[in-house]
Amino acid sequence: MTQEFKSVYDTDWESQLEPHEKATRREGDDEIPVVLLRGLQRLARRAGIVQQSVEIQTPSDSMVQAIYTAAFVINPPDGGRGSNLAIFVGAADCNTKNTKGVFATYPTAVAESRAEARCLRKALGITTLSSEEIGFRENIGSLEASPTGKADKQLVVAIEKLCESRGFDVARVLEEVITDKARAASIFELTELTVTEAQAAMSWLNEQKPSKAAVSTKDARDARKAELKAKAGE
Repeated sequence: MTQEFKSVYDTDWESQLEPHEKATRREGDDEIPVVLLRGLQRLARRAGIVQQSVEIQTPSDSMVQAIYTAAFVINPPDGGRGSNLAIFVGAADCNTKNTKGVFATYPTAVAESRAEARCLRKALGITTLSSEEIGFRENIGSLEASPTGKADKQLVVAIEKLCESRGFDVARVLEEVITDKARAASIFELTELTVTEAQAAMSWLNEQKPSKAAVSTKDARDARKAELKAKAGE
């Protein structure tokens, strides 16, 4: 089935949001309506998004900034993807003043999500704030409630992106954050990390500077599998 693309400019995108893509968040004593990032991402695909990039900056030890850029096709001929693009940019930061609790442990992922949401809201003409812009405070997620449970997909993706941008493979990260060597030797997928281990991985990666050319997630995973198989055959 061919995907139907709609104009990023000529569509009331806010009305296209599904009920499960909206929520409320508490800010002090107020309940604030918000749009969820997954809803913005779905609509962006409908609007013909073709390019995305993010630039991470660290202007100080206590702040991470993200600049997110997205390009959309404008008036694609015959429903296809033309060469005319509209470029939108969103910027956001994460610091100890606007992010509380466990979420402050991985400021890069928070800043990136906020910048992406802000950029896509601007592109789609959605005036409702995103959940990410309200902040990561109480009643948003429940990482602290289950520190030994498996890390969620958003956290794993954030770790993968940091591994690639810093130039570290999965094996190196696991060696740094998992003190139980037997457990470290049996893991090759980041999805096997607990919430606590994933938070430790994010903290460690955020402190590192790029060390070499980026390693793709697939290459890192394949290398880890090969390493574990070699150890098992010894």
